[in-house]
Amino acid sequence: MEFPIQSQLKGYNLITMKQDSYAGLMVAFLLVPQAIAYAMLAGVPAVHGLYASILPMLVYSLVGSSPLLSVGPVAVISIMVFTGLASIASPNAGIYLSVVASLSLMVGMLQILFSVLRFGILLQFVPSSVLRGFMNALALTIILNQLEPLFGISFQKEMPFVPALMDFLHQLSMVQLPVLLFSSALFLFYILLRVKGVPSPALVIVVISGCFVYLFQLEEIGIQKVGTIQAGLPTWDIPELFINEWKTLFPLALFIALISFLESYTMATQMEKGTHIDPNQELFALGLANFSGSFVQAVPVAGAFSRSAVNKDANAKTIISSVFTACFVFLLLLFFTTPLAYLPHAVLAIIIIFAAYKLIRWTVIITDLIVTITFISSLLFGLKTGFFIGTGISVLGGLMKKLHQSEIHRDNK
Repeated sequence: MEFPIQSQLKGYNLITMKQDSYAGLMVAFLLVPQAIAYAMLAGVPAVHGLYASILPMLVYSLVGSSPLLSVGPVAVISIMVFTGLASIASPNAGIYLSVVASLSLMVGMLQILFSVLRFGILLQFVPSSVLRGFMNALALTIILNQLEPLFGISFQKEMPFVPALMDFLHQLSMVQLPVLLFSSALFLFYILLRVKGVPSPALVIVVISGCFVYLFQLEEIGIQKVGTIQAGLPTWDIPELFINEWKTLFPLALFIALISFLESYTMATQMEKGTHIDPNQELFALGLANFSGSFVQAVPVAGAFSRSAVNKDANAKTIISSVFTACFVFLLLLFFTTPLAYLPHAVLAIIIIFAAYKLIRWTVIITDLIVTITFISSLLFGLKTGFFIGTGISVLGGLMKKLHQSEIHRDNK
């Protein structure tokens, strides 16, 4: 096992530590509201998003090869967890957390296995058109799933996008006007913060909306809040293996392991052009992060684009910046969880919607046939099915093209 952190620590000094600590704090400001939001997106209690932001990040810091990649809960994986586990247990069921822990364990073990087998190089060749179509459909699915707290209505979110959208439209007559007005005000305020270039707009709107809920007791008019977040260290527990559910869990874990790696590796290579990022080392680091996270019932993790970008912009020098981020979140978990209880669900939904919207590339959907097929299939039949339909058609098209070229070459002879 390699420890890339050793090479990064050569020549480490007080100035570098100050830069890393500042970057770590800036990432923590963004991570805390996102971790809570993505935990709720996955259907688990908010505190488990914070758990996923500590141990997995520390583990990745030891063995990951990217000094800038910020690993933790992400919207892409969280929505896959929620929709993928819908057939096994509902988020309200007592067994749900145990199933999530089992899923994280399987994801980690698969990624470690792929690393040992040196599959990292092979996984890079998943057709980019398929991935783009999948990510566009995934972004719309994430946005749709966040409409519930904004409108104050419930609908069948676990279904594929199109039937879920139909159910949402059917339930619109049940909208709660006070919730919609509050959500609209938050939405417009968040846009204003971003337009004006206010630093850390997510943190600002989280603090202000939480104060409003606390001061005016807005939960009495239907505004949902996060509620009590358990302070202190997580409980360590060996994940249960749900043998009877492996037909559902294994394909989902395989899918998440693949998407988690592709998203993280692509991001790391784009941010650090000219720097060698070993795909097999990244697979191993992500696998070990997910494996360790399963013991504190954390959701599966991956590299986060927005937080990694903040890490880079804040001039992080080494992967120690992620260690500082994990430490800041840990301190918050020990001493400052009470104010987090007043965060409204609506503000977390808005943060997720803006993050998801950045993933959408409308022009690519129209101009690339494979992207279009994957996109539409994912919306109609579900994310996993759409991904494999797109991959199958892309591979088949590639084989037909090569066959046609070989026939032309033979005729020219």
